Amino acid sequence: MRLQRERPRARSILIVASLALVGLAVASIAAAGQAPPAVQPAGLQLASFDAAWSLINERFWDPKFGGVDWQAVRDELRPRAAQAASRGELRLILTEMLSRLGQSHFGIIPGGGDDSRGDRLAARTGASATDDSNVAAASADTAFGALACGEDFDERLLAARSSSPTADSGRPGFDAGLVGAEGLVTRVDDAGPAARAGVRTGWRLLRIGDEPLADIERCLGAGIEARARRLLFHELVEDLLDGEPGESVDLAFGAAGTTRSLTLAREIPSDTQTVRFGNLPPMQFRFSAQRLSPPGSVLSVGLLRWNVWMMPLAEAFERAMVDLHDADGIVIDLRANRGGVAGLSPGVAGYFVDAADSLGTLKYRRDELRLRINPRRVTRDGRPLPAYTGPLAILIDQFSASTSEIFGAGMRDLGRARLFGERSAAAALPAVIERLPNGDFLMHALADLERPSGERIEGVGVSPDEEVLPTPEGLEAGRDEVLDRAMAWIVETAGQGVAR
Repeated sequence: MRLQRERPRARSILIVASLALVGLAVASIAAAGQAPPAVQPAGLQLASFDAAWSLINERFWDPKFGGVDWQAVRDELRPRAAQAASRGELRLILTEMLSRLGQSHFGIIPGGGDDSRGDRLAARTGASATDDSNVAAASADTAFGALACGEDFDERLLAARSSSPTADSGRPGFDAGLVGAEGLVTRVDDAGPAARAGVRTGWRLLRIGDEPLADIERCLGAGIEARARRLLFHELVEDLLDGEPGESVDLAFGAAGTTRSLTLAREIPSDTQTVRFGNLPPMQFRFSAQRLSPPGSVLSVGLLRWNVWMMPLAEAFERAMVDLHDADGIVIDLRANRGGVAGLSPGVAGYFVDAADSLGTLKYRRDELRLRINPRRVTRDGRPLPAYTGPLAILIDQFSASTSEIFGAGMRDLGRARLFGERSAAAALPAVIERLPNGDFLMHALADLERPSGERIEGVGVSPDEEVLPTPEGLEAGRDEVLDRAMAWIVETAGQGVAR
């Protein structure tokens, strides 16, 4: 069995999408310049190790490093770094060093210029010490190779991708994940190839290309904690579905007691906007806003979704709130939203809060920074736009990370929103990305984040007010049970629902 691994270009995007928590942090990424040659002068890997260790030594928010003896880590690993013959070898050593901290938002981003696929190793994104769904592992360029469920399976396979689509990646227009013990289609893009071919939620995904999904389910096994197992299954399926636009992928589904074989094109959705930020590679941004009518009610509910917190969100969100300001309730769907620029979250909160409250506090080693809400009172063209005061529901899942967690937790702690879904990813630290002497990039967190309640998000996550998980029966019936429950709450809260 062979499983396609994520490409290094995707890894660089995913790191930024999930950890670009503060606009000024990501803006400080060093200029990339020209890719260094694959063959580098002796001592360059050691200099890069020293630079990475020193940056963390100087800037990690906790001077006690959470109980880790940081000097001892240097003494242990530096001799190995001195022997590293390539950037690929050093990445593994740096990955081990960063893992000792047990925090998210630490990793090595390959800088390009390697001379072989085997040397291109993407380092782990970082793992919370207390959240086993946020584990990551070093990954190769294109393939797992033969997959055997041996003793080393967990070490080789527990690679959780916090990704945002790259600007040049295509998909067949559906998502799949473990629901209960089965791999089911969980979402179908209304205008995508899957929808045009008649694919529906609740179908069992049996095969992607030559890869039987039952083998993935079997290899993951029951010994892995449920959240981690669902996360890993989802990420492996994502990697297999992802590909070049215009390419096709052969798929097999189980539906209504029969097997349906389909060949679907990989496409970039037509509503996708390519966005750039700083020196980062381009990525895909999608935003949608619609007005829904809850069953059995004359009320209207505005539903807003976006996939990543990037700059186009500001203008798109304003347009949506102008159009939906008369809605009886608003639902913000942050499921599978891995984060982005945290500087956008106080502005979004400002549409629902009329005071300069804080969404949380960033705690640096020597200073603190509050994420102050920026209340919106007028539109960009000067029209009055008072704060929206109706019920606000926020949907989250285990893929909601970083800025999505900050926003959801902050709005809940301020008593302004009710959260539905499941516990979030537990990865919310502000980070910077800086270039090392050998041309690779070090991503490292600068501060801890404390939510308004005083609790941490890192390693803990954000728990919803109402836990709601999709069920096979609900998916098969075409229902979104999390959204349905949120809309029912809005009807209950508004107190105006009447039968049609």
